[in-house]
Amino acid sequence: MLPRGLKSIILLVVLLLISLGVYLSPLRVHVPYDLLPSVAVGPITHLVLFQFKEDASSSAVRDATARMLQLKDNCVHPTSGTPYIVSAKGGKDNSPEGLQGGITHAFVVEFSSASDRDYYVKEDPVHMAFVKSIEGLVTKAVVVDFADGIY
Repeated sequence: MLPRGLKSIILLVVLLLISLGVYLSPLRVHVPYDLLPSVAVGPITHLVLFQFKEDASSSAVRDATARMLQLKDNCVHPTSGTPYIVSAKGGKDNSPEGLQGGITHAFVVEFSSASDRDYYVKEDPVHMAFVKSIEGLVTKAVVVDFADGIY
């Protein structure tokens, strides 16, 4: 049996450690996104930035961008058989800031879950065929995904 004073000190130390952990929680080590549970994240915004080759014809670029936007209707969920992309939009860069780094076109694709995004990126045959079809047309592609409010 612990003396009464020692119990109070132990309790105080435990409460202090808990408080310190809560206070320092924003400073914790970053956990890679793929280790987080997909269901806990919610909707995913998928940004796709392309730099088309300088010698690409305008008709080839228009065709590629149209097909990129058509993925919203052409990509279907493997179990439901229905389109699973919530929204898709995009267009040619028109920023006056001059910070594009060569990027010529941008697209925003929204998924209802990380698992839908993961299927799209890793398995969807329609998306995979699209990616393969633009290999000779795109010099650079940048993709950034995020869940709103998770920093």
